[in-house]
Amino acid sequence: MASAARRAPDGLILHGTLTRLQEWFPRARFESATEAMAEVRLLKSAEELAALERSTEIAEQSVLAAAAAARPGVSEHEVYAEIVACMLRQGAELPTLVLWGAGASPNRMSRIPPVRPLAAGDVIVSEVEARYAGYIAQVRRPIFVGPPSPEYARLHTLAVEAFDQMFARLRPGATYAEVVDAYIAPARAQGLEPLAVPLHGRGLGEDLPVLNVASLDSPVMQTAIQPGQVFVMGPRLGTPDGCKILAWGDTVAVTESGARRLGKRSSEPIVAALGS
Repeated sequence: MASAARRAPDGLILHGTLTRLQEWFPRARFESATEAMAEVRLLKSAEELAALERSTEIAEQSVLAAAAAARPGVSEHEVYAEIVACMLRQGAELPTLVLWGAGASPNRMSRIPPVRPLAAGDVIVSEVEARYAGYIAQVRRPIFVGPPSPEYARLHTLAVEAFDQMFARLRPGATYAEVVDAYIAPARAQGLEPLAVPLHGRGLGEDLPVLNVASLDSPVMQTAIQPGQVFVMGPRLGTPDGCKILAWGDTVAVTESGARRLGKRSSEPIVAALGS
């Protein structure tokens, strides 16, 4: 099993907090339970799935709120603010992760949106997570400011197809490698670059697995998937020159019979109106 704290190799507790506990309880011995708790958190109960479904719903609604605000002349940071405001109005918790990139051909994302007015033809790429009752779900939905160009329309279609191909393989007994390969091989066949590894565990934070490109040759890729696991699954495709990227993704739960999307919105492109 992969490390339960891959993105936090220095630990999941503040140094000052640990120091204070050691001062209060000088005879106690403190040991990490991260790996043990990761195993407990791996499979979700019905109550946990309900919280994750609500988180996904909030994330989807937040993307729609951004799309409603996005139009030429409106600043990127104002549109980003609509995502956060929508989350809070629906009972979500902060802090949470919202990665953002926008422009004529954005090829990277950050946590801080610039103060730049959107323009017709812009594309907004994002990873929007919502946290509800402590449970985190994510959606990846591009927003087009006006009709997408033919190249972006193709990227969107292929990203959705990659998601569908992965989704079809996501079932008990399948390995992580089998699911990820359903995205990598077809993307390369289309002359595109598969970016990252779009299969991350979610629940009370970054539950197992947390895969990245370095994981592709790791034994962890041969781990069998179990009913009750929940993943963020979001294939991200890039043009060979690296100038354009696009991802489409959802939070998905594994059941005894296969996989279930927790998101409800269709995969049709989200196009923001150009008018006021």
